[in-house]
Amino acid sequence: MDKDRLAVDVNERSNGSKQTCYVGLSRVRTREGIYLMRPFPKEAFQGAAPLGPRTLLKKLRGEVMDWMSVRAEMEGVRAEQGREKRRRIVQSSLLTCSKCDVLLEWSEFSESQRQKGEERACIRCVDDVSE
Repeated sequence: MDKDRLAVDVNERSNGSKQTCYVGLSRVRTREGIYLMRPFPKEAFQGAAPLGPRTLLKKLRGEVMDWMSVRAEMEGVRAEQGREKRRRIVQSSLLTCSKCDVLLEWSEFSESQRQKGEERACIRCVDDVSE
């Protein structure tokens, strides 16, 4: 890795890693050597460390472990991940009609209209134009 320059895209994808991004950024010698490809929210580097690494560090330090609390926290993390996954699925199944500017279910668009991207029109708007 060239420690003088780094181009980085700080993203919030579910498969992204805050830690990996932080390590990469910390290896650059000067602030001028960092090129951020796009703006990112400050929350990208805020918040608690992930449960797994945090628990491992406690165990390696010889700290007393409350395994019931760890288990309860893990169940909470999994529940939140499930909610986030369901939210992404719902959002990905919604499309905006360019004519009426309404967010609609995927099924409200014909196959050909879905493929038009930002210029797509819902079935109702297409029918209104053809009448």
